[in-house]
Amino acid sequence: MRTAHTWLLAAVALTMSACGGEGTGPSDIAGTYTLRTINQQSLPVVLADIVEVRSGRLVIIDDGTFTLSATYRSTPEQGQSQTESISGRYTFVGSALTFESADFDVDVQGSYQNGTIGLHFDDGTWAFKK
Repeated sequence: MRTAHTWLLAAVALTMSACGGEGTGPSDIAGTYTLRTINQQSLPVVLADIVEVRSGRLVIIDDGTFTLSATYRSTPEQGQSQTESISGRYTFVGSALTFESADFDVDVQGSYQNGTIGLHFDDGTWAFKK
């Protein structure tokens, strides 16, 4: 459903932007991360009673780019799963991440700790692990 699709991508975009310390570079976090939890709940997770997030993946490349994808389905219709993705650039300083995407006019804040990236959305934290 287009509404669920738009809402999910907006939620993903609103989850990413930050500031922070110094000394850590992109090569330290480069890799593929799998979405493990949303608000400390194992997947699948229903958000706002309209979309069920089934899986997600965050690919961080040491050239300063990223791709974030999520597989979801609309809960009212219990339709087939769909996968959507956004891409863009990120900065990484200390443990703080800022993700910027041309797909949306918003930055998303994140953090990195012990191999886990947390994306901080209005509706909670999405935790990705290598």
